[in-house]
Amino acid sequence: VLPSLAYLKLFSEDGSVIQNFKLEGDHWVAGREMTCPMFLDNSKISRRQFEISRRDSAFFVRDLGSANGTLLNGEP
Repeated sequence: VLPSLAYLKLFSEDGSVIQNFKLEGDHWVAGREMTCPMFLDNSKISRRQFEISRRDSAFFVRDLGSANGTLLNGEP
């Protein structure tokens, strides 16, 4: 059984939580661009870093051609 709400947690390199986002809806874009639903205020982040989409009960993460790449659970 899946939880009724999903969250995205962003961690720093030392393992501390930087930001939490409640994922409501089916599609989100994260990046340094102020118009991104998940605004990430960090110079190492691209303007449009990655997107998350939900299809049925699964979530998918896709890098949007960012300069430094995107890690999910520490993996590219």
